[in-house]
Amino acid sequence: LGLRSIFQACIFCTYVVLSCLHMFLQHRSGSTGYSPAAATVLVYFGKFAVALGMFLFRSPDRDFSPLWRPAGGRFGRVPGALLCLVPGACLALYDTFSFFSLAGLDPITYQIIMHARMVFIALTWQVVFKKTLTFTQWAALLLVFIASISKAVDKLGEAGVPAIGPLRMAFMQCLFAVIANVASELLLKELSMPTDLINAAQYSLGLSVLLVGLCINKGGVQALGTDVFAPEAWRRLYGDPWMSSSIACLVVFGIVTAYFLRELSNVLKEIAGSGVIVLTAVVDWGVLGLSACTLLGVEAVVLGLAA
Repeated sequence: LGLRSIFQACIFCTYVVLSCLHMFLQHRSGSTGYSPAAATVLVYFGKFAVALGMFLFRSPDRDFSPLWRPAGGRFGRVPGALLCLVPGACLALYDTFSFFSLAGLDPITYQIIMHARMVFIALTWQVVFKKTLTFTQWAALLLVFIASISKAVDKLGEAGVPAIGPLRMAFMQCLFAVIANVASELLLKELSMPTDLINAAQYSLGLSVLLVGLCINKGGVQALGTDVFAPEAWRRLYGDPWMSSSIACLVVFGIVTAYFLRELSNVLKEIAGSGVIVLTAVVDWGVLGLSACTLLGVEAVVLGLAA
């Protein structure tokens, strides 16, 4: 795996555990009708608050000027803050869609389908970073890609037409993930800016995109009062512990993922997905029994394990 320090090993293991945990929490959330868009707004406010707090605590000079200065290098005269808009917006859309996808897909199906993105991330990663993957890495990625397609066919055969909407949402998430993950890694590794400041900028811009989108979709600024700040909205959130746990988990997961990309890479992140698939299958089929254990499902997990 190429883990060179205890910190990297801890980041890797924490990423795998949280990647599995958030799916089960989100799959059970939504019983009180709390808005997924409002939940994502809270997630991004939480991520922004944590990242900003970490930056202020760990940066003695508390210098925000790198956000406004030209980034330099391959980015030219584009300000760092503007560069953070692309991954921030894509990650916000990805997280919003995840609530809708997981409402209609069991965690193991969701996890396997999400890793259909890995081949496209690998292709983009090679071009952006001018590096070449080894034959072993490509073999692992292709095995998990085949597992993703097999599980999508399995779910469609099991649930029929009702599964088409969640599957469509999941594949849209894959598109946003390709852009967001590669762009995030590029900024984290090549911008002369503290990691926590980059995270804070990304999450604040992602939060802005969510708020604007919520207002447009609901017909005005009053939607913020109705869906996010109204007492009725807080009552629904309080009555759904799975939703509030999902929000807390996604806040921590976002910070951990950013450090994963800085310390390691998108390629290792996607290969780590094979461990997440196996762990999810054990919990889903062996402990909670949320979905049926089918032949195509077992094949998908075996391919993930082989990767």
